[in-house]
Amino acid sequence: MSIEAVRDLQGFFASAVDEAAERCGVSPEHGASAHLSTILASAASPEFARDAAGSVVLALDEALQAQRSHGSTEGLRALGDRTLYLVGFMPEFAREAQRPLFIHVGSFAYQRASQGVVQNGPTPELLTELGARFVRYSEVLAEVAVAVGLGATARDMVKLYDRWKQSNSPSALEALAEQGVFPGAMNGDA
Repeated sequence: MSIEAVRDLQGFFASAVDEAAERCGVSPEHGASAHLSTILASAASPEFARDAAGSVVLALDEALQAQRSHGSTEGLRALGDRTLYLVGFMPEFAREAQRPLFIHVGSFAYQRASQGVVQNGPTPELLTELGARFVRYSEVLAEVAVAVGLGATARDMVKLYDRWKQSNSPSALEALAEQGVFPGAMNGDA
């Protein structure tokens, strides 16, 4: 697998998101596809990585306090983006026991943000869409993660196998097959 430089990260992820949504049978509405590619492109920033390392419960509390005192929904939207990214694109970060918490916090954050005014940001319709279909959009991000390549190291192969086992993702199965791993054959189903 070679690494290629990409000039337009947003454009790169836009096509990956569209293809992944199609594979997942998801029809993004209200600009959700563009927003998902924005999340993925912004995840490359140091600020996003710093914020992703913190507690989602404390971040929710801070975002709700900011909404109450300043009327700002930006923190809620950012928390929704962060949890959607972690659940979908980096599921190993949101361990199995924490996954339901991340899903509920993210969905709630988007729904709550949709009730306020976001300056120069997503529309209330988009935020409602992201909150209502949080799990489906996390599946799209998981498909993108597989499609853009996880590498072929042993650890990555285990992660890819786990991803396939949890989601039965056709892209993950295809990526495993490209590396010579056939999960059905491991169960004697060959």
